[in-house]
Amino acid sequence: MENLLHQLSDRVWVIQAVTNTGIIKLNDRECLAVDPGGDKDNAKYLLKTLDRLGMELAGVLITHAHADHYGACAYLKKNTGSQFFASPFESSLIEQPLLEPIFLYGGAEPIKELTHKFLLAKPVTVAARLAAGDWEYRGNTFKIIDLPGHSTGQIGLVCDDLLFSGDALMLSDYIRKFKFPFYSNVTTALRTLNLIYNSNYRMLIPGHGPLLDPAAYRRESDFTIRNLNELVEIALAELSSGPLTVEKLLQRMARKLETPMVTPIQYVLDRTLVLAIINYLYTNDRVEYFFEDSLWFWKLKS
Repeated sequence: MENLLHQLSDRVWVIQAVTNTGIIKLNDRECLAVDPGGDKDNAKYLLKTLDRLGMELAGVLITHAHADHYGACAYLKKNTGSQFFASPFESSLIEQPLLEPIFLYGGAEPIKELTHKFLLAKPVTVAARLAAGDWEYRGNTFKIIDLPGHSTGQIGLVCDDLLFSGDALMLSDYIRKFKFPFYSNVTTALRTLNLIYNSNYRMLIPGHGPLLDPAAYRRESDFTIRNLNELVEIALAELSSGPLTVEKLLQRMARKLETPMVTPIQYVLDRTLVLAIINYLYTNDRVEYFFEDSLWFWKLKS
């Protein structure tokens, strides 16, 4: 996607790119960036944009610790004096990025195919860990809100009635294309999506895709809620034929959705959603597990 700069208020701009990046003016010279993108090219474009706007980067808010949202930070750290901010949980991954592919690989150190820049960014030190509520920064007051589900400690930032939502809301175009939206917790994802649906911000800036007015983000939220519930029902239908391992359930769902697993990155990302669905069903007393011949099976609870 070609980079496009949109001004949304007297002090807020968005660079609409592969990852949307927010720019918030703090004072006559300084600004705060939100999710600067995945690599040094994104960082360079951000700095060039700030130069055109007559601003310098003071701080960067990272909504969540996925490399496509903060991979640019290492270049910004090296070339500016900016500070970095995130939630407590996400800060741990930002400072120790290898944790992300380790989690996805099941706790072991990952194979090299899972250390691509898409999953593994360079570390930066987080200056302050942000909790939900008012956040005072350089004479400005912003609101931080918890938006877990896609990522455990994901946060959003509200400024001038605009919500920077990270990847809390996975958009319908993405879901139709990839079929397995990345959510690590179905319960909190549904709670967050309902929170967004019932909100009334002037505009929502998602991590990827078009900027959304209230009618659009409610429509997208409704689609994603329905899609998550449909994926849960697909899992239940597959389990109704008999016990399955997680790997077998992933295979069955991939066939049903006509989305074959062909790369290690795709496999571990899509498996995360299947594991999240299993956890959701287990928490809600819909499934139980057993072991047989050293395999871990899940079945519908009788």
